[in-house]
Amino acid sequence: MSIKRARLIVGGDVMGVRYRDYVQKTGLLHGLKGSVENKPDRTVEIICEGEGDQVERFINEIKSGEKKGRGEIDRYPLMDVKRVDVYLEETPTNKFTMFDIKYGEMAEEFGDQIGASYGVLLDYDQYLKKMDKKYGEISVNITQSSEAIKILADALTTYQDALMEDREAIKELTTGVKDLVNEFKRS
Repeated sequence: MSIKRARLIVGGDVMGVRYRDYVQKTGLLHGLKGSVENKPDRTVEIICEGEGDQVERFINEIKSGEKKGRGEIDRYPLMDVKRVDVYLEETPTNKFTMFDIKYGEMAEEFGDQIGASYGVLLDYDQYLKKMDKKYGEISVNITQSSEAIKILADALTTYQDALMEDREAIKELTTGVKDLVNEFKRS
């Protein structure tokens, strides 16, 4: 059996909804090596390498996410895959040792997870409100939890903004110190 390499670009609601976890689990189940990564244009890039038939089965399962209702993707209710572009490549690099998730900066990742948690709680809140009519008040705790997560998400945003301001101040200070050192060397 020949080794294949594929690159997939996935668009839709696939960031902050545990989509990379789903892809990693699916890749490992198919015995593949590769990586999955969020991209700045809000798509997800998947690179996979493995036996040709394993790669094909993996691609088919990832593409089944466009149809919702088949495979493991049902376990991730916030995902909404709109498109999967597949690029088969001739030569595998063999640089992967397993199927990795490439993570972004900590604040970005944490924000994504908080946002996903908040979205899940809101979905459950709507479901429980429907259940309230039949079984009584059970959604109050969920509502309070979702409000607490929103407060936490707002605090994270403030923290991230402060980090960016600090980063700019450090850059300016570093430039100033370099200028002083260069001026001292010249004199």
